[in-house]
Amino acid sequence: MARQHDSLPALETADICSIKAVYQGNASDIQQKRAMDVIIKKFLKIGSLSFDRDPYVTAFNEGQRNAGLQIVHIVSTSLDVLTARAKKRGE
Repeated sequence: MARQHDSLPALETADICSIKAVYQGNASDIQQKRAMDVIIKKFLKIGSLSFDRDPYVTAFNEGQRNAGLQIVHIVSTSLDVLTARAKKRGE
């Protein structure tokens, strides 16, 4: 049986096309938004429970979730705030 991280989530054809278009650099605004939503919700599982009976699966799921939370944070925080934080850290 495939482990949770070994298989793709259920995707619509439009989801796949949107992700491919973003990667190829020719996605429309709608495709870009759809691709980000699919990545955040279906691949990085924001909004899903990350706990499993197997602590290793839980750890893997939490890693996915953390990546998604970082993306959501960047998208929802103003550029001024993000650049000010980077300057404060010396980046």
